[in-house]
Amino acid sequence: AGGVVESAAPGSAGAAAGLLPGDILMRWRRVSSPGVPHSEDWRNLDTLFDWCRVEIEELPRGDVQIALRRGQETKTVTLGPARHGLGLYPAMATEDEHAFLDALALRRAGQAEAALAAWTELAGRFQASGDSPRAAWLHYRISLEQGSLGQDEASLANLEEAGRFALTQ
Repeated sequence: AGGVVESAAPGSAGAAAGLLPGDILMRWRRVSSPGVPHSEDWRNLDTLFDWCRVEIEELPRGDVQIALRRGQETKTVTLGPARHGLGLYPAMATEDEHAFLDALALRRAGQAEAALAAWTELAGRFQASGDSPRAAWLHYRISLEQGSLGQDEASLANLEEAGRFALTQ
């Protein structure tokens, strides 16, 4: 799966399409737009990097359909070129997802350092297991959080780690 919806900003295309936290994005395909042909071929969203490609290269060209899983149900929604407003995280094993979401709750409760410590521990588990895409993503996420806290050197170090793991995919 390419990603799990963490949030859909109110008023965004993602919210208008009905995307909800916990939805798992699975596949995508092009919908007809002026000058852009429809594609019958579904393409998998295996990692968040696949979603980034759709976000950067495909959505600006017009509508795409997204196949998602919500609980046991499979649904299809259409996203257009407007700002989708989605916060995503990679699909992961249940134990890892709980660790990520627990740290997210800490961050939202104002306990940034505790959240960063928990995410750093989780990134270490991804690294140790050879899960480069998730390690890269989490180091990037940690870097963004550290940057928002003014921890510039730590942010840069985690951004470099994200790049290193992204290159090993």
